Amino acid sequence: MRITVPTTFEDSFLRELASLNKKYPSNQVYEVYGSLPLSILGSARPAKYLPTIDIEGLKQHVALAHELGIKFNYLVNAPSLHNQEYTYEGQEEIKAYLDEIVSCGVDSFTVTIPYLMEIIERRYPDIEVVASTICYIDSVQKAMKYRQMGADRLVVDVEVNRHLHLLERMGKASGIPLEVIVNPYCILSCPYKYYHYTCASHGSQSTVDNEGKGSMYNEYNLLRCTLDKLTDHAEFIKSPWIRPEDLRYLREAGVEYIKVAGRGSPGTDQLKVIEAYMAEFFEGNLVPLVGWPHWQSFRTLPDGTRMEKLEFYVDNRSLDGMMEFFKKKDILCLEGCGDCNYCHRLADKMVKCDTDLEARYIENMKGRLDTITRYEMEKETADASHDRWVKMVEKPK
Repeated sequence: MRITVPTTFEDSFLRELASLNKKYPSNQVYEVYGSLPLSILGSARPAKYLPTIDIEGLKQHVALAHELGIKFNYLVNAPSLHNQEYTYEGQEEIKAYLDEIVSCGVDSFTVTIPYLMEIIERRYPDIEVVASTICYIDSVQKAMKYRQMGADRLVVDVEVNRHLHLLERMGKASGIPLEVIVNPYCILSCPYKYYHYTCASHGSQSTVDNEGKGSMYNEYNLLRCTLDKLTDHAEFIKSPWIRPEDLRYLREAGVEYIKVAGRGSPGTDQLKVIEAYMAEFFEGNLVPLVGWPHWQSFRTLPDGTRMEKLEFYVDNRSLDGMMEFFKKKDILCLEGCGDCNYCHRLADKMVKCDTDLEARYIENMKGRLDTITRYEMEKETADASHDRWVKMVEKPK
């Protein structure tokens, strides 16, 4: 199986991946993906969380990846461009930017916006076009439509990760490879993700009139989805991750690529996750493997003191056989739980934490959410929030 992973833009990280490729010949790291932290197109993460790299550094990193037999996928997967793509000034800057990225030797672009997808397919016919998961490809019809737009590979909506029969039908009907993000930390059928991706993307975009200063990024979405998990532990199980041991189910469904999420995480942490999927085996706590502990962002209390770290534990071995349930039942989770409650029953037994400490986190997070949604923020508080959530990056020359 081909594996695509985020890069830290460190040479040592690429060399570690090359070593893992020698160790695990059956599951190869096929490509790394990433982007400049700030640009006119941006990507689906705010600059605050992204490694700092300039165009020359990108060119050198791509060259080293190729030397080690690894391809490079460049992300232009923002779901909104402030409509700059329809102005003369915006189009000129976008063309110049794409030309510069292509000159670095990238092998493919991951794209969300259909208009941009068709432009890239026409302008750079030798570059592979990958339809982003933010295209929300969750049906045979969408899969076929995106192929018609010029996509060469489809990263499916995470909502259908465990719908094995649907994945098989989507792959056969579209006739192009499918890619599944195996460690998403989103809640299932997340009502915040459309807005969250848009906010995050603007946090890595330089508009034609803001001198490359980037945009504000707020913690609202992160608070909301995290609270959903802490107040209903079934969300940990419902979240559509696929364990390393269960890659065979994707393989049997015809999925050719898996994608490991984690841009912005330390390389050492990423390598542990990547190796687990290459080995198709993992022992220990599944929670850090399939998502970063975002509740830790809300440890600070109003008086400035910090609570202890809240840890969740799910023994990976306790979930052996879980995917067999989804395969045999051909469960369509998007239709709702109904009287199934399989994930709730698993969560009651498997998800463990310090419930007293968790209650304190929940109380603190509700207070912060109340401050945000009352829309009565003092200017000093707003300025401090801006400094916390915006990373100032020099606009690429």
